[in-house]
Amino acid sequence: MLGPGRTIETEALVLKRTPYADADWIVTLFTFSLGKVSALAPRARRSKHRFVGGLEAFHNLTVQLRSTRSEDLLQVTDGSITRARHTLVLSLLAMQIAGKALNWLRQAIPPRIVEPRAWSLVQSWLDIIDAHPPIDPPQADARLAEFGLRFLTVLGWSLEMSKCVRCGKPCPPRSSAYINPSQGGVVCRDCGGTGQLVSSSLRKNMEQLSTFGTGELFAEHSDLALSVVERTLESHAGID
Repeated sequence: MLGPGRTIETEALVLKRTPYADADWIVTLFTFSLGKVSALAPRARRSKHRFVGGLEAFHNLTVQLRSTRSEDLLQVTDGSITRARHTLVLSLLAMQIAGKALNWLRQAIPPRIVEPRAWSLVQSWLDIIDAHPPIDPPQADARLAEFGLRFLTVLGWSLEMSKCVRCGKPCPPRSSAYINPSQGGVVCRDCGGTGQLVSSSLRKNMEQLSTFGTGELFAEHSDLALSVVERTLESHAGID
C-alpha cells in the first residue's frame, strides 16, 4: 500500500486509458510494485513532454505514482518508456492478441494486489510476441491461448486434464475427453461428459503448457484451445 502523500516509482504496463476532463487520462496500470491500480495523468493528452513517449500500451513504462485524497485513484506525476516493443506495434495481429491479453489482466486481477508471477508471465510473453509476431490468425490464436493457459495457472484456475473432476477416475492417455471449464476440467462420460470434446494430443499439449512446460500449442488446435481458455475466464471472472 502507498501511504498518504507518498510517491513511489515502479515499472508498469498500461491496461486501459479513459479520457477525462479536457486534457487528462485516467489510466489503469498493471505495476510491478503495487499490482493493478487506477491513476489520473494530468494534461497527458495535451503535453508531449510531461510523459516521455506517452502512456502507451504494450511498452514497459517507469512511472512515478503519488497517493491522493481518493483511496481508489493515484496520480501519475512522471512516466517514460523504458522497454519499447517496436516490432509488436507494427503488427496488427500482434497488437490484437496483446490487447486481449492485457484486457484479461485488467478484468481478472483484483486491484492493489501485487502479482509477481503474472508480471513475469506477461513480460516474457510480450517479449516473445515482439521478437516473433504471429504470421497468420491461427498462429496468433495459438500464442494467445498459450498465454491464457499459463495465466489461468498463475491465477489458480488451471484446469484438471488428467482425471475426472467429479469422480476422480483417471483419463486414459490416448483418449479424447470432455473439458468443462465451469466445473474445472475433465468430466468423464460416466459423469455426464459435458463440455468441449478435446483430443488426447491437444489435452496433453494444453496440460504441458499449463504447467509451464516447453513447447508451443499446435496451430491447428488454436481455435478450440482458445475457446477453452476464454470459457474458463468467463466462468471465473465474467470475462466475455
